[in-house]
Amino acid sequence: MSRDSLALTFWPDCEAAAARANLRRHVALIVRALPVCKSHKPITADYNSIRWNALYPCTIDIVRFERLSAEAGGAAEASTIYRGDLLPDAVDEWAFPERERLRSMHCANLERLTERYTLSGDFAQAIASTRALLLHD
Repeated sequence: MSRDSLALTFWPDCEAAAARANLRRHVALIVRALPVCKSHKPITADYNSIRWNALYPCTIDIVRFERLSAEAGGAAEASTIYRGDLLPDAVDEWAFPERERLRSMHCANLERLTERYTLSGDFAQAIASTRALLLHD
């Protein structure tokens, strides 16, 4: 993403220079908090852009959840990864659509599981996935 876009997403009420300074500071904190990998840095950046380095040996649960949700048989495993709404206490504007997108994916996974269990005659699992769906819908 462009640094300006990312900075203003997280700090929309700040001036551009202050938002970029906040971004620099927080990226540095993130990099310090992650395990050291001699062959790859976690984040690659230049003056204009910043990106997560896909070669950095780290898994991100949201990325794994999205990948499994897109796979034909991944709904069951994806539903075990989902632990509730993304950053439930965050009130920042950027969090609302992302939170809803992930919740919708989770509900779609549960709907697929319910259908699969119903068609296979595993009604106990169909009821369990339906109950989970009702909790999140």
